Amino acid sequence: MKIDSVNQQMMIKKFMSGARIREDRGKSTPARDKVELSDNAVAFASVMKTARGVDVSRTADELREIEEITRQVRTGTFSVSGRDIADKMLETMLADLGM
Repeated sequence: MKIDSVNQQMMIKKFMSGARIREDRGKSTPARDKVELSDNAVAFASVMKTARGVDVSRTADELREIEEITRQVRTGTFSVSGRDIADKMLETMLADLGM
């Protein structure tokens, strides 16, 4: 292939235009991520922030019961009878109905 001055100039122009494009890409700032929260998400976050600030006082008996249940759950020995669950469901339904 014969390279004359016209071909050389065209090749140089193509090379330089590519070099400029690469330079421009390197200088640009990266795009920033954008997050938009729904109104419900903002309200939920506000409620959670408020709830974290509430001081919940528990009796010593309640704290012991919570610790015992937590221990049972961690060791895999926690169990609730079906009768207890059914009783609580009926109790809640009757309370909801005002009975």
